[in-house]
Amino acid sequence: MSRIKFKEKLVEYFKVNIYPVSVLKIQEDLLKDNIKVHISTIYRAINKLVEDGVLEEALEGSDGEKLYKLSSVDKHYIKCINCQKISQIDFCPILDIEAKINEKLGYKVLTHRLLFEGLCDACFKECEKNDCHMKRHCHDFIDKKHKH
Repeated sequence: MSRIKFKEKLVEYFKVNIYPVSVLKIQEDLLKDNIKVHISTIYRAINKLVEDGVLEEALEGSDGEKLYKLSSVDKHYIKCINCQKISQIDFCPILDIEAKINEKLGYKVLTHRLLFEGLCDACFKECEKNDCHMKRHCHDFIDKKHKH
């Protein structure tokens, strides 16, 4: 597959996958489609697409690995710090803040990145009933919630 065809394939891949993905996940998914590509080839193509403004770094995975998404997709996410599940937030909670930044500081906000981290409902319930490694975070959250 030529470099151009491969980059086109990657762009199509990102149009189908609305959530940010890692290079390793891309390689896994390509292998499922019987497309064998060396990881360095994927990194080079991703870097070129980022350089061209087609893709952008969206988040950082739990292991510090970069996650990518289409640049034209202005989405926000919440990630469970326990199971690493990523969910999309269907509204932009930052628009009011952008207006205040413009009004108070005179900046014209061009873009922003937003990632909330927490525990998904399933992990939170698991922590409440079991002695999981996230128990301290669960109790901190519960204590804060009951104080207000």
